[in-house]
Amino acid sequence: MDYKNKYLKYKMKYLSLKQSKKELENLTGGMWKDPSNIHQECSTKENKNKNLNLKEWFVDEVDIETRGKLSFKNKDGITEPNLKFNIIKKTFEGDERRPDLVAMAGLSFKSFCGSAEVITQNIDKLKNKFKNVYIINLNPFKDYQNDACKEYKKIFEDHNGNEDGYMFRTKRTPEEFNEIYGNEIKLDDEIAGIINEIITEKLKLTDVHVLGKCQGGSVSIQLVSKSDVYKALYLAVPGSPSHITPLYKISKERLEKMNFIFGWNDNDDYAFNFTLASINEKAKYDEEIGKLEFEKKANLNCQSYHFTPGNKHEINPELISKIANS
Repeated sequence: MDYKNKYLKYKMKYLSLKQSKKELENLTGGMWKDPSNIHQECSTKENKNKNLNLKEWFVDEVDIETRGKLSFKNKDGITEPNLKFNIIKKTFEGDERRPDLVAMAGLSFKSFCGSAEVITQNIDKLKNKFKNVYIINLNPFKDYQNDACKEYKKIFEDHNGNEDGYMFRTKRTPEEFNEIYGNEIKLDDEIAGIINEIITEKLKLTDVHVLGKCQGGSVSIQLVSKSDVYKALYLAVPGSPSHITPLYKISKERLEKMNFIFGWNDNDDYAFNFTLASINEKAKYDEEIGKLEFEKKANLNCQSYHFTPGNKHEINPELISKIANS
């Protein structure tokens, strides 16, 4: 390559990144910030994510009006009129017809840091599949989760810490199950509505694949039922009391066009209140996908994986490979 062509190549790359940054500032109404703050917070002794590399990632704080959109209260006993969300974004050069990937972890900042680390460490796998990768920090909802779960925490205490599996799905009638988990399911649905607003109205995305880990997986299952912009659902160790039930809201025709990839780790012994260990959920999801296909008379494109030994309660790098190659 001669010097002139090399100069033009890097000039175009610079202009593309500059334009992308300008467009995102216009969409969010905020200025892009140095990612070092998030990097430093994720690298603390508590979070331990020292391999998180946000070089060449954009970081922004998006405001969204939430008054009337949440039924639950925060730690101060009020529902805030708006919340601020950290969103990090990586843009790839190439075909603009590629979809966008939006990822979410659990509601804790620690969960966000862990998933961001895995995704950033494996980001090159995704550059041919997607034009942008976004990771949304769901931590602003953490206090609302505490409020939504206070009823089942009481039940948990009344039954000596879920002794004999009282709170497991398999031990409860539908009515009892809803009494225990109904508020948590409702909150995930309300969170999904707010995230859908961020994706479709703030970021103005129109062709979206969704990756959700833990409770972010539960939110993601609700999210894809809210708009036709969602073309694929990827789940990593999902923490959904109602498993895939929200997918019944989606038409047979749309379900058959979607791509589903789910992954669990063999060494993931994380205990949800509704099941003994996270790894047990693979069998449940496989069973429920079969039921969904039967009820909808649909043939779904769904892949489900055990990763051995795995990386416990986290997105497995091999899941990212499966997504990239799908």
